[in-house]
Amino acid sequence: MDYRAITTRNGSTDSIAGRHEHGTFIVRTNQQEFAAPADVHPIHPWSLRFVRATNLMSPESGDVFATSIVDKGDESLVVRGTNRRVRHYIATFETVNHLYFDETGTLLLAEYRDITGKVRCVLQTPSETAVASTE
Repeated sequence: MDYRAITTRNGSTDSIAGRHEHGTFIVRTNQQEFAAPADVHPIHPWSLRFVRATNLMSPESGDVFATSIVDKGDESLVVRGTNRRVRHYIATFETVNHLYFDETGTLLLAEYRDITGKVRCVLQTPSETAVASTE
């Protein structure tokens, strides 16, 4: 129903806000306000709801993209040294994004490209996160 995001990059801050209103989703950025499709979904693939999206919104710019998401089916994948059964989806909008969900719908691995190059995000346990944040 409502969405807010703030991105800080190189000392510059951009904000995006949005809300459902009369069958559309109104997006407000630092520069403009516009109507997006009511079913727009932020580009955050942390749940299986993401794979049913037809329109995605950048949390950094507010830009809206039509998307194609293909269910590649079940695969076997080694994640953090353990062989896991995953469901592989390929989401194509600005870039090609590979998403791997476990049987509970938890995103275990995401691979994509951004302005920094190839990105690989792997789910960590709370203890792994605590160790990583203390270094």
